[in-house]
Amino acid sequence: MRTRVPRTSHAEFSPPANRPDAVAFARDADRERRRALTDLYARMFASSFVFLRGSANLMTFDLASTATTGWRVQVSGDTPPANFGAFATCERQLVFDLNDFDETLCAPWKWDLKWLATSVMLLGRENGLSPTACTLPLATYAGVCGRALARAHARPEIRRVWRHMLVAAMAWAGHWLVCSYVCGSDRTRSCGLCRRGNAGHVGAS
Repeated sequence: MRTRVPRTSHAEFSPPANRPDAVAFARDADRERRRALTDLYARMFASSFVFLRGSANLMTFDLASTATTGWRVQVSGDTPPANFGAFATCERQLVFDLNDFDETLCAPWKWDLKWLATSVMLLGRENGLSPTACTLPLATYAGVCGRALARAHARPEIRRVWRHMLVAAMAWAGHWLVCSYVCGSDRTRSCGLCRRGNAGHVGAS
């Protein structure tokens, strides 16, 4: 599979010859939309990131011409950072998950990853971050996704279904990262910010 679809192939993109005009494509998709929502185009002029948020159909068209392993799943189809959040479960726990499925479709599983990566890159540029500052978290993100998939593959199917991310665990992970890289400590119990309960400290109580 890696011979047929090497990882480097995902770094390449050439717009297909039949790629429609972006504005015309968006207007065509708007025929079924309520009149109250047609001011979407005015908001899309604000930045590249906002344009991406309002053109999921165009992004899907472009992704359809990119390299794929052929493995398809039910993807979200629209995964910018704002479409993730915390939710309460019946067990009274907070979990971290997607919250937007109005663009869902059966498609290659990497589409959601590319969607999120593109969103983060554009959002970083919009906030004045350098290309390096935008790329580093994306490389980490891709590595984490790969390791998570490898672990899931080794688990029984029922455990994959019930796999979830607790918000409390995420807060503790963020807490540890701040202590390690900002406070210069790899043990949160020795961190002065933790002892003082600094409200700005990730994960602090």
